[in-house]
Amino acid sequence: MKVVTPAQMRALDAAAVAKAGIPSRELMERAGAAVAGVAAELALAPRAVVAAGPGNNGGDGLVAARLLRARGYDVTVFLPGAADAFGADARANYELFVQAGGAVVPFSRPRFARAVRDAGVVVDALLGTGSRGALEGDFKAAAAAVNGAAAPVVAADVPSGIDAATGAVAGVAVRADATVTFGLPKLGLTQFPARGCAGAVHVADIGFPAALVDGLPYDATGKKLGFVARIAEAAEVAALLPPRPLNLHKGAAGRAYILAGSRGMSGAAVLAAKSCLRAGAGLVVTGLPAELDVIFSVACLEGLSQQLPQSPEGWLVPAAAALVKKGLAAADAAAIGPGLGRAPATGELVAKVAAALRRPAVIDADGLNLLGLKGLAAVKAGGVLTPHPGEMARLFGVGVDDVESDRLKWARELARRTGKAVVLKGYMSIVAAPGEETWLNPTGNPGLASGGTGDVLTGVILALLAGGAKPAAAARAGAYVHGLAGDVAAEWAGERSLVAGDVMEALPAAFALLEKGPAEGDPGEGDVWTHER
Repeated sequence: MKVVTPAQMRALDAAAVAKAGIPSRELMERAGAAVAGVAAELALAPRAVVAAGPGNNGGDGLVAARLLRARGYDVTVFLPGAADAFGADARANYELFVQAGGAVVPFSRPRFARAVRDAGVVVDALLGTGSRGALEGDFKAAAAAVNGAAAPVVAADVPSGIDAATGAVAGVAVRADATVTFGLPKLGLTQFPARGCAGAVHVADIGFPAALVDGLPYDATGKKLGFVARIAEAAEVAALLPPRPLNLHKGAAGRAYILAGSRGMSGAAVLAAKSCLRAGAGLVVTGLPAELDVIFSVACLEGLSQQLPQSPEGWLVPAAAALVKKGLAAADAAAIGPGLGRAPATGELVAKVAAALRRPAVIDADGLNLLGLKGLAAVKAGGVLTPHPGEMARLFGVGVDDVESDRLKWARELARRTGKAVVLKGYMSIVAAPGEETWLNPTGNPGLASGGTGDVLTGVILALLAGGAKPAAAARAGAYVHGLAGDVAAEWAGERSLVAGDVMEALPAAFALLEKGPAEGDPGEGDVWTHER
């Protein structure tokens, strides 16, 4: 599924009219019908209030109002803007609604607030993608009143008050229970804080020809607009998994090496190793401080370990380099980072190991912290970097808020600067790679906000790399499977109680779902765009 900016969507609208010959009124009719359908599904009673702004978003709302009225709803339309400001299509739908006997009421703050309180469903068609900056005047008052509704709120295209291009929210914005976005998802709907205003997002097909969508049109200067990103889908991800032929043996299934662990953080090494095995690796060797070997061997019976020299404090030291390089030489892929800590001596070891890498590697957690941006860029081997926003901020010397305000930019910049695939973790984790399309991962839930889940992700991506997947493919598939395992585990553990071990144990079910295709009711089968109001 493609993700676009509002400007790209406007260009696609224009091309649908000019090149495909679809009347703009027809596009508005289909959009309004989609809004009316969702509103009817959610309504608590057959009483609808529609807040319609002066632009095309208001026209979509007027179509929805007319169609709801045709279903027998008592519908009242409020106009915070002037009716004479409507464009031709919105004006035509305004007249159709009035001619059919529909009630259109000039906006009054007290009257609108009372109507909203008594409504069975409220439709926000104030501004849509036309929102720029903070709402003011009657539009601000209307959004605030909508947010006080006890009834479900349905937003047309995007909730009014959010920036559909960036996901920023300046001041008051409508908080919807459902958003019906037209044609393709808007970038802002995939990013916080706007995502928290959208509720369950329904992507409504309003009839754009597939060929037109695939070849998104050119702008006025002749530059091809392309797509901002794509949302990963199960069938695409399943095709990225390394094959498992009948005559597969453990050596051919992928040999992985993990450099991990320090005193007090043995769990990170265990989680990464066991997850790598659960994700299909044939052999996994974990190099870790010698004192952790007994703990690791008991906790990970199927994994092999390599005892490495350590400092009295339990950190790995540069003297371990020769042994690590020997382990790397026998591996198809490596992982560096889980639970290593940030001791300077360990940093020296990691620098030596990174310089010796000749196979693809996942670099995570303290591997990122110890190498830094310059060290990561110097790694000649390909691979995958998996920072969370805090680690990304440290790499670039910026604040976490800076990263969160434009996650796509930072993920792409890290990929560009290092030549590696990048998984920027968080809601809809971003997968970026040099010369590749950017992907948004739709699986996962807030239960993954628990220590150790990143180590599980490292193990999954490492197994895919060791099995022969290219870094960008391993990053995309690994992020998807990891999130899907979190969704599977949440079915029985609940989001609040979810821990990393649950995610690891759910990996077999996640792979099975992905490879056989989900049945109705399976985790990951339904609308992944869910967020409580």
